[in-house]
Amino acid sequence: MTSAYFGYEETDNPEAPWELWIELNNSAPGECPSEDSPLPPQLVNVHKVRMPVDATPQVGSMPGEPTATLVDFEGVLTTAYFLHSTSLTFTPVAASLCPTCVLSGTPPESHFVAFDLNGLYANGAITGHGYATYCPSLDSFKRRK
Repeated sequence: MTSAYFGYEETDNPEAPWELWIELNNSAPGECPSEDSPLPPQLVNVHKVRMPVDATPQVGSMPGEPTATLVDFEGVLTTAYFLHSTSLTFTPVAASLCPTCVLSGTPPESHFVAFDLNGLYANGAITGHGYATYCPSLDSFKRRK
């Protein structure tokens, strides 16, 4: 994938940690995805990832745990339209994150998450390193900014 972006997901439970929504895609680099963006040829949405506080891997294979959905609009990687990971390991490498800063309208100047990703699917795998920059259109807040 040529691009990686992330947004914050505020959980329903105010005591629960925030989550990240990460989109890896094959669109033109530097174009933060939005509802009006053209569809990229392929994308991977990584979700249910708790906002990292250290380099502890997050593993998912059950509903509600970290997962990655592969979408191939052109059928190059798979003939299935959507593929959901059967197992996912998301390992944070480095990050500069601050959801409360975003809520207050003052996101950090350097706002990113770097990670290693290993996802297994019924007929294959996705493995690699990502560096996602902040994209406000991927945010999902329960309260108003």
